[in-house]
Amino acid sequence: MGLRIVLLIGAALTMLASGCFKPMLTTNDVVVRPDGTVQLVAFMENATLPGLSNSIRRQWVRFSSGQTQLGRARSGEEGRTFIDCRLPADASSYVATAHLVFWQMQSTGRVFRWTTGRTIVVVDIDDTICDTDTEEVIFQKRDLESSPIGHAQPTLARLADSFQIAYLTARPEALFTKTVNWLNDHRFPPGPVFVAPDLRRMIRQRKYKTAVLKRLRADWPNIRIGIGDSNVDARAYSDNEMLTLIVAEQYQENLDRQAIVLRDWSGIEKFFESNRPVLTDSASLAHIIETGGSFTVPYAPATDR
Repeated sequence: MGLRIVLLIGAALTMLASGCFKPMLTTNDVVVRPDGTVQLVAFMENATLPGLSNSIRRQWVRFSSGQTQLGRARSGEEGRTFIDCRLPADASSYVATAHLVFWQMQSTGRVFRWTTGRTIVVVDIDDTICDTDTEEVIFQKRDLESSPIGHAQPTLARLADSFQIAYLTARPEALFTKTVNWLNDHRFPPGPVFVAPDLRRMIRQRKYKTAVLKRLRADWPNIRIGIGDSNVDARAYSDNEMLTLIVAEQYQENLDRQAIVLRDWSGIEKFFESNRPVLTDSASLAHIIETGGSFTVPYAPATDR
């Protein structure tokens, strides 16, 4: 993941001691289901530090899109509010609104629409496409120091012409906006960003990522390719019957045996070019994955055996 837990804990203790609390309302990216319905999500918390906050329960949250009122619900045990609804056909965002004592809170969430006919590629962020400056990510309002890993942005930009892109990270929910801003600043292709809802799931990355992918694939079985940098990513992808591509300069011990390891993003791009007909056909790709078929790997896999 690339975030240092020690820094998070140390900074959290400092802020807790100084009494830095502020009620906040945040929203998640959502993807409209194939049947046209969507589950909207909002999270109410007393913010202290990313991943270390107190949820606010049993508070009403209203959802709308443009002039259309979509419904309201109370926040649950984890401070989360969910409603299932249908959005206006042209909606690209939704708004959550809540009131708490003296504060009026509002947050806008992004809406994405996928198609069943295009393969979906899921991409990790830290150490996969982002050379992360941990202190900048945690402590600054905007991440200006983390840089894209070589060739990642142009490769994904080209892939977005033929594939649908999603980003799955174990970064905590409080870093969602900063993460989206960083992706936009560096011109990565648009796609929903899925973040860990709390510290527990941030730490248990494999379990969290596996669960998110399982939930998404229930509606979108064409989520078939995952790109990451570690065995955590490889296991989460393979647990969900996805083709796993790992970007790593050297061989990793105990790496999932189904993972294809490529040295860099130039290798990723060449892999997609060499296997494009099958990778763009999610049904053919599913058959190869299920039957243990092979792919053309034009770029030497990373190894120091």
